[in-house]
Amino acid sequence: MTDKNNRTQRPFQIFDNCIDCEDCVNGCPNEAISKVDGEKTLKFDWTKCEGDRCTQCAEILCPASAIEMIPEPEEDTDE
Repeated sequence: MTDKNNRTQRPFQIFDNCIDCEDCVNGCPNEAISKVDGEKTLKFDWTKCEGDRCTQCAEILCPASAIEMIPEPEEDTDE
């Protein structure tokens, strides 16, 4: 694991479940989630995201179960 936040898991958007409410964007305590302009696609800032040390986006904020925690990849990616 190479991430500076020492995550073992990171959030992943389940696009088909997303209702575009922006609760995750507005509620992330680390301001690590934003939206791609004009779309309901989420962008995660991996330098700010605490992943499994937080999990608020997946477990508390999203009313549609559109974010799940997945294993941290070996190398950091923008996906």
